[in-house]
Amino acid sequence: MFRSAPLLSALAVVLPASAQSYVVSPPQAATTEGGTWFAEPFTGPCRYQQINADLRGGPRNFSAIAFRRDGIAPTDPSLNARLLDLEVSCATGSYSGSGSNFAANYLSAPTTVFVRKLLSLPDLSAQPHSLPADWSINLAFDFNHTYVGNADFLCELKVWAASSSNGYLVDGVSARDTVLTGGFRSIGSGCLTANGAMTVRGVIATDAANARSSFDWGIARGPSSAAAGLLIGLTDPNVVVPGLCPSSAGNRLHCDGVLASVLGSLDAVGTWTLPTVVAPWQPAFVGSTVTAQAAAVDPGQGGLGIAVSQGIVSVVPPGPVAPQVARIVATGPGAFGAASGTRWFGLGFVMRVRY
Repeated sequence: MFRSAPLLSALAVVLPASAQSYVVSPPQAATTEGGTWFAEPFTGPCRYQQINADLRGGPRNFSAIAFRRDGIAPTDPSLNARLLDLEVSCATGSYSGSGSNFAANYLSAPTTVFVRKLLSLPDLSAQPHSLPADWSINLAFDFNHTYVGNADFLCELKVWAASSSNGYLVDGVSARDTVLTGGFRSIGSGCLTANGAMTVRGVIATDAANARSSFDWGIARGPSSAAAGLLIGLTDPNVVVPGLCPSSAGNRLHCDGVLASVLGSLDAVGTWTLPTVVAPWQPAFVGSTVTAQAAAVDPGQGGLGIAVSQGIVSVVPPGPVAPQVARIVATGPGAFGAASGTRWFGLGFVMRVRY
C-alpha cells in the first residue's frame, strides 16, 4: 500500500500550483453593482485601453480577464449574442498620467495575451436574478501575463469587427457616482406560473451625498392579476411547506418575515413594483443582510393554491469610493489602428482578473 506514496507526493505539489485565484477591480465592485455601463468595445471596430491603479501589489501571473452584464438594466432583447474579432494585450501604464495617445500610455512594452481570433460573446438580454451579475464574458489568455505589481495595470482590446452593433450593457464604474448599489443573491427557485418562474428582486442602495439608504423590491412572473404579499426579514429558515408548489421545486419558505409583511396585487403579467423605502444611512448596518420572498394566490398550483418566488438575501452596501481607473477609446471604421482616442478619467469597466 506504500507504493502510492510517490504519486500522492506529486499531487501535493501539483494541486496547489494549479489552484486559481481572482481579483476584482475596483475592489468594492466584487460585492456591489458598478453603477454605470459601457458598450464599447463590444459593438464594432474599436481600440480600447483601460488602466487600473488598484491592482498593485505582489507579482502575479494573469491568465484571464472577465466582464459582467449591468445588473440594473431591465431585460432587453436587443442585447444579443455576437462574435467579436478581437486581440488583447497587456502592459503597465499610469492611471494618473494617462492621455489620449495610446502608445504614450505604455510604461512597458505590450505583450499579446489573446491572439486575434473570433470570440463568442453571450446573450445579455435577460436581466440577471442576482446582483452583481455573473462573470459571463470571459477572455482566457493564450499566453499568461507576468504582472510585477509595481506599476498600474494596462489592458488593451483591439476589435476589428463585431457581428452586431446593438448595445451591449457591460457593468462599469464612474467617479461621478454618489450612489452605491448593494448585491443580492437568490436562494432556491420560484413556483412555475402561467407567466414563468415567479421571481423577486431586492436592491439596497447607499446615497452618500444625502446620507440615506433606499430599499426597492419588485416581483415578476407571478400569477396574473392576483393578490400578493412580500415577506421581509433577517434570516432564511429554509423550511419545506407541504402543499406549496407541489408541481415544482419552489416549495420552501426562505424568509422569516420579522421586519415586514406588505400586501398588494400583481398586474396582468404578474408584476408588482413596491414603492421605494428611504431611511437614514446607518454605517453600523453596512454588510448586514435582509431576506425577502414573495407569495401570491394561484389556484392553478394545486395544494395550498399559493405560488411563491425564490428567496433573496440583499446586502446593505457602504458608501461609494472613487474608482482608480481610466479608459481611452477610439471607435469607428479602422479604429483598431487609431493612434489616439478620447480619454475618460475615473470611468472604466468592472473587471475580474484570474491569476
